Amino acid sequence: MKVVLISAPWIFKEEVEFVSQNLGLGYLASYLQNDGHEVLIIDSLIEGLNSSTVLQTRYSDTLKWGLSDEDIIKRIPQDAELIGITAPFTDSRFVVNPLSRKIRKTFPSAILVMGGVYPSTLPEEALNLSAVDAVVVGEGEIPLAQIAAKRDFSEIGGLAFKKDGMVIKTGQGELVANIDKDIPTPSYDLRPMDKYVRWSPRGNKKDRTLSVVSSRGCPFSCKFCSIHNIYGRRWRAFSAERFIKEIQEAVDRFGVNHIEFEDDNLTLLKDRALKIFEGVRNLKGKNGEKIVWSAPNGVMIDSLDRELIFKMKESGAELIYLPVESGDEKILELMNKGNRKTHLQKTMEVVRHCVEAGIETSAFIIVGYPGEDNESFQRTIDFCKRMRDSGLTAITPLVATPYPNTELYNLCRQNGWLVNSDTENVLIYQRYSNFLPEFVQINTPQCTKEEAYERFQMMIKLFPARHNVRKD
Repeated sequence: MKVVLISAPWIFKEEVEFVSQNLGLGYLASYLQNDGHEVLIIDSLIEGLNSSTVLQTRYSDTLKWGLSDEDIIKRIPQDAELIGITAPFTDSRFVVNPLSRKIRKTFPSAILVMGGVYPSTLPEEALNLSAVDAVVVGEGEIPLAQIAAKRDFSEIGGLAFKKDGMVIKTGQGELVANIDKDIPTPSYDLRPMDKYVRWSPRGNKKDRTLSVVSSRGCPFSCKFCSIHNIYGRRWRAFSAERFIKEIQEAVDRFGVNHIEFEDDNLTLLKDRALKIFEGVRNLKGKNGEKIVWSAPNGVMIDSLDRELIFKMKESGAELIYLPVESGDEKILELMNKGNRKTHLQKTMEVVRHCVEAGIETSAFIIVGYPGEDNESFQRTIDFCKRMRDSGLTAITPLVATPYPNTELYNLCRQNGWLVNSDTENVLIYQRYSNFLPEFVQINTPQCTKEEAYERFQMMIKLFPARHNVRKD
């Protein structure tokens, strides 16, 4: 088939704060090419980086950045047979649904599919509000390849589609069992890598950055997290050898000197992590310079020890984030945080090792989580002071966000704690480096939306704060 994969425009409140390297589309493209399909990727944001239009929703006005829908359609070959649109955020609904309807008018006979977090989380809404033939619920490689092989939708796991006006779900999709063997390197030829490396997904313009994922999935069950909507709870990993080879190619071809790990569980297996860091340590840039790296998604605290932390530093670790979440064991329990009984003690141990090793380290802290009252918040403040006094570089405060189809979201909806119950009209995030009061989505008896924002501001005033988006 002739396949077109589209990354739609993105939403930012004001200026564009970062660009995505579209790793997911890169993997899908390579997987489809291995099956003999002809693939084109259209990145609407990077190709229309200086273009924006006002996007009006019920509760907020924002900006849609990237190519216009008409310009996207002009870039789709007239003989395209399969058109896929990625919707990586819930907020993507405001962009991808109208785009799909326009594509359908121009390409009435093409198979139109949507994938990503939005349709995986809200498949019925995505089908009802868009013009796609089917949505992929979960990991995309196998379902999309089966669609491209012209199998009947009803025979493909991991799909939702409409038949006679009814939404049909085909159940759990098949995950690629051996990602190391069966998923090739994400295409470097179909993505505009030279543009990507100049501006990382975390806003770094100082280095030439490669965004990488060395594993998929998470075996834990934090109630606020939506990753299981895509990859489930099964953790699968690329081998260290294959992964380092993938990075080396990008270093050689695009002058990469900085790596951003996007893993949710980079260090889950210590021996594998040690091999990865040893491999990164041995990488050299075009001029022989050392490759450095950061872990903006966070590194699992319970998996870290002194040996691993010092190996990370030796391999070029510049900045890591620790998912501490709260300084109150009661809140950790409400979050269903793993190893919560020893979590705070282990965190202090890890902080001291990071300080000793000289790794710049920031701690994610979530405020306004249901159940957090003044006393609970004070315990978190006190714990953050302990980390700061032990040498922690910074705190990264976050406000609890009820992402659709998470346990946190369901809890808030059942108890009437959502600020706006018609969540289909709510923009979750529009500005990443500066959280605004209008982004607070939870209002509980113990912590109103106003108090949640005040607690967020207090964290910024009390501690050195680092946003997870850099502006170099």
